[in-house]
This record gives sequence, C-alpha cells and structure tokens, in this order.
Amino acid sequence: MELADTFTHPIFKNLTQDELSYLVQLAQTLVFETGTILIHEGDIGYEIYIILDGKVEVTKKIDSPEETIHLTTLEAGSVIGEISVITNNPRSATITAIVKTTALMLNITKIKQDPKAQSIYEKLTQNLALELSKKLAYWGNKLVKYEAQDQQQIELDEDKSVVAPNSILVLFGWKWSDIMYEAPFLAEHGYDAIKISPPQEFVTKPRNPWWEIYQPVSYQLSKFYGTEEEFIKMVDFCHSYDLKIYVDLVLNHMAEFNENDSSHIGTNNTTFAKYHYGPLNSDNNYYEFDDFYHFDNDRDNKKICNEDYCKLEGVWHLEHFDLLNLPKLNLDNPHVITILRKYVKYLLSLGIDGFRIDAAKHLKIKAVEKIFAGLKTNDGLKPFAYQEYYTGAPMGIDVYSFMEKYFKLGYVTAFKYGEFLADAINNKANNLQKLVEYSFGSSWIHYPENRTVVVIDNHDTERMMPNMLNYKCSKNNSYVLAYIFMLSWPFGVPKIMSSFHFT
Repeated sequence: MELADTFTHPIFKNLTQDELSYLVQLAQTLVFETGTILIHEGDIGYEIYIILDGKVEVTKKIDSPEETIHLTTLEAGSVIGEISVITNNPRSATITAIVKTTALMLNITKIKQDPKAQSIYEKLTQNLALELSKKLAYWGNKLVKYEAQDQQQIELDEDKSVVAPNSILVLFGWKWSDIMYEAPFLAEHGYDAIKISPPQEFVTKPRNPWWEIYQPVSYQLSKFYGTEEEFIKMVDFCHSYDLKIYVDLVLNHMAEFNENDSSHIGTNNTTFAKYHYGPLNSDNNYYEFDDFYHFDNDRDNKKICNEDYCKLEGVWHLEHFDLLNLPKLNLDNPHVITILRKYVKYLLSLGIDGFRIDAAKHLKIKAVEKIFAGLKTNDGLKPFAYQEYYTGAPMGIDVYSFMEKYFKLGYVTAFKYGEFLADAINNKANNLQKLVEYSFGSSWIHYPENRTVVVIDNHDTERMMPNMLNYKCSKNNSYVLAYIFMLSWPFGVPKIMSSFHFT
C-alpha cells in the first residue's frame, strides 16, 4: 500500500479534507526490521498501525508465557492495535514483523485529548469498530474467526432490488393519526423505517388483551387504527419525510373460535364461526373448512407441544399443527395462497414498503415465496421483508444450514443477539468488553450480517422471557445501555421497540 493511498483506507471514511490534513501531520511512518515486535501482548497501547508494506505475525500466549500459538498473518492494508484502543485494555496479542515492514502509526490518545479534534476522534473510533468486527478473536483456547474465506461461506449476495433500512422502529399498537403526528420527530432523529402493528381486522376480546391484534378475522383494514383514507394519508406523509412503512403480516392462522365466548366478532363487526371466516376482502372471499389443516379425527387439528420447538422431527409439526388454539391455515391449498396474495397486493397498493412476517417458524417458506412472487412496491422495488423467528435451528443442527431457506427469503430476527447482549450488560457469563474484543456478530449467532435484524425485545419477550431485557426489567439502566450498544455496534439492522406500559 502506497502512503498516498493510506488515507483512503476505510478507517478514514467520512473524514473531511481538513481532518485528513490534521492526521497527516500527526502520523508517523515507521520501518520495522524482520523479527522486530510492533506490539507486545499485555502492554498498554495508545497507537494503531496501518501496514503499508511487509508482513506481520499475530501470536498469543497460552497456559504459560513461554507457550504461544499462531493466530494469523497480516499484510499491507491491515490495521493493528485497534482492540486495545477501543476497549482501553492491555494489548490482546503480540505482533511481530516476519519480513521488513513499513507501517503508519497514529496515536489515538493524542487525538482524543485534543479539544479541536473531537470530531476526528469520534469518526475514527466508529470506523475502527467496523474494522474490529471483521477481525479474528481468541476465546479461551478456541480461535473464532469471521473474515476472508469463512465470511464467504455465510455471507449472501445482496439483492439490489431491495432497499434495507438503517434501523426499524416498532410502533406497537399505534394508530395512524398518532404515527403521522410523530413522523417529523422520528425523521429528525435519524429513523428511516417504521413497523406498524398488523393492520387487518382482528378479534375483539373482553378487556382487549394485547395479543388480540394477532388474531385476524378478515383482511380489511381494522377500524381500530383508523380509516383506509387515514392509512393512505399516514403512509404518504411518512414517505414525505423519507420514512418507510413496514406492515406486520399474519399469514399462519385466523382468530381462535372459543365456544365459551359470548360473541365471535372483529373490530369491523365481521362475525365468524368455527372454520368459517368472511367476507375476507372486497372480493367477498371466504375461508371454509378445507382452508385449514385437520389431523385430529379429521375434524380438528393437533396442537404444537413445547418439544416441537427443539427437535428436528418437530419442524413438520410446527408447519402443520395449530399454534395454541389458533386455526392453522392450509398453505398447501391454492385458494389460501390466492387470498393471502390478494391481501399483500392490497397493502402494497396502499404504498407500504415492506413486511414483518409473523411466526415464520410455523410457515412453509415455499408457500410464502408463492405469496410474494413478483410483487413490487409502488416504487417498483421488491418489498423489504424480515421474518420473526425465535430463536434458531433445532438442537444439534447447524444453524446456518437450517436457516438458509429463510435467509433467501429475506432478513431474520436474531433474538440470540438480545440474549447475549443482556447477559453482557448484566455482567453474567459475558461483558461488553468481550463483545467488542471478540467480534460480536455472525460468529456468535451464525446469521449473515446482511440478513440479520438484531433484537433486544419485542411484544412477546417483554412479557414472557425474563432472560431478555425490557423496560420493566432494567437494573442500573441496563435496557437503555443495551440499546445504545446495539445502535452503535456495526452489525445487522437494529430494531427498536416503542410499546406501552403493561401489568
């Protein structure tokens, strides 16, 4: 790497010409002969190095100071020393020149202490964190690496017909007029995508429990949130502020028919009976008995059990049996696919930009592909889609291999990310230093970065899963700290929750 090319390196991204001139004055070009140690493991470090020419070896001590292992070899263009600078911890490895090596050295502490260079320091540390996420790490006696050939195995090609957001703000239960009111504030503060609750007509239950919105009665827009005209106005208004709108899409089931309920009615006054729903849309389509799965005495369906979620043989059950008591739509039936496809096309015609696909673990992905095949947004783009999937592959199965069919469809929620982060924030088995030092990301959760929506909490976890953080479970402000880390750490698309108080 020529010295003239050095300041086009990714760690100098977004720096102005004046800021780069400042760094040119501060930087030193150093030459290290073969066998010279650039960085000693255990030393305090204030500098980073960019290798201009030559080659260095990275080694780490094990068991005793005399025993070391080879971690990797780095050549021109590589950045070294950033782990210690970012974490303020001693050097984590020793780096030795194995041929004559020239490197550019920057003292990051000097930049940090200069009041006139705070913007430079902030940009540099952010860019260094991006570089750090691509590096190898050493965990106990196991080498964990995510870059080069390993990254090629897990990274999927970008779909240029889809525009992924910088972040997704979940406005859980918000009405259309309330979203419009909030849109200018959200745009001003950097949000670029909003996920709204399932907009279809849903069942009405006594005392209106939060989960009723996930029990469809028809595919007409629910009057609970506002009119169709207000919906279109909200979408157009948000678009004027460059805010994308994603819809929560329930494809798995319809509302529970409980014989003990005094009424069976939706928010638009549409009534339903057991295995009879409609009219579902403006075409007066209905769901009848054959539009649902039936495996119990040919009249009802079997129920999913807890074991189905962790065993490979349970996957078929998840895709065919009822979730709780919710009648499972038969996704092998072309009539069902046609009706669901009409619903998706209708939403796209109203201007929405993408979807969250609810309960993806329970869906036949081939059927979902048929529903979405060839559909475009009003801008002519493929709609952005991310799938709610808790949490990963069945026990003993390679996560990436099992999840690949979901990654090909779109992004997938990474609840494991939130579990690891909660654990680190609360200083249990991990801590934030380990997340930074050991490349928190794909090597931990086994999802490709360009298919991952990172999650701290959602409407389910905040009520039922104590191992994940939420606004009620936030000792020492851990919930807020977790969101700060997620929004600043360069991995995946962060999803932010805006919910409401609950008992």
